[in-house]
Amino acid sequence: MSDVGDLFQMIGSMSDADLTRELAELEGRAELIRAALHYRQSRRPHLSAADQLGPQPGEPPGPDPARRPQSRRPGILRLMREQPRHRWPFRQVRDELIRRGELRDDERDTHALGVAMGKMVTGGLLERPERGYYRLAPTDQAVLADKRGAEP
Repeated sequence: MSDVGDLFQMIGSMSDADLTRELAELEGRAELIRAALHYRQSRRPHLSAADQLGPQPGEPPGPDPARRPQSRRPGILRLMREQPRHRWPFRQVRDELIRRGELRDDERDTHALGVAMGKMVTGGLLERPERGYYRLAPTDQAVLADKRGAEP
């Protein structure tokens, strides 16, 4: 069918029973396509249909995928280096990165942020003075202070 006129001509020549079967077949194909899309989204969340199509009607706009870094470390460090001595509650880091468009407001990104910050603690970039709180490691604070010409 190359155009709408051909489609209407075909539909006009079909019986109600044929139209019902055709509709059932199309709905079945649509369900398979939905299942395939859901599978892809679960396997590659960064390529989800919502990201490709933009916000759906009634949804607030999300962060621009182009602004979202592949690694969360640069955003975390940029944020924490603004106040090097501050003890950052995890929730405050998360909320600020969401506000800046560097993190999505969803469970997957929240979990990934926690994993990244945990790895940064293990790697010596951050410290965890108590559960749920983070700060720059003293070596990073000293480097920043030296660059600014002040004491850490």
